[in-house]
Amino acid sequence: MRSPNRPISGTSPSPRCSPKRSAASPTKARFRVCSTSASRDTGERVKADLFTHPLHLGLGATAVPQPAFTGMDWYADYGTRNAGDGKEGRLVSMHRFSENWDVWEMHPVGDEAVICLEGAMTLHQELADGGTATVTLGPGEYTVNPPGCWHTADVEGNATALFITAGEGTEHRPRP
Repeated sequence: MRSPNRPISGTSPSPRCSPKRSAASPTKARFRVCSTSASRDTGERVKADLFTHPLHLGLGATAVPQPAFTGMDWYADYGTRNAGDGKEGRLVSMHRFSENWDVWEMHPVGDEAVICLEGAMTLHQELADGGTATVTLGPGEYTVNPPGCWHTADVEGNATALFITAGEGTEHRPRP
């Protein structure tokens, strides 16, 4: 297995990727920095920032880098791009928060794992069976939003979280 820091030789940069050169070996690319996904067919290795470029985990154990996240409308395009994976596809994203969420969201076809990496956040859940729950997460702690669960979050100071989401059919509604 290739180490992610081991030089890759014999590849040429794609129009979407720029090679990262090592000072010790300026002619060999260590990895590629991409603004959008590189083709899986080329065998290129990509480096992307999960804060700006989410990752799609699809059928056949695929991992597909996504275009830059541009806001709530981005999700509709994500659904179109990855529709072939159906409810088994997963969106992996990471976000920083400095204020409470202004929306509720719900994922109808599968669980969403919410992992707090830094800070603290309190998730409020309206469960599909009519029940409610509140859970406060600190660094390294996680919870699961089950299918059909409307959820939002309050943030204490600043927080960073990783999300692994069954994104198909995701809905949003304003938070009063």
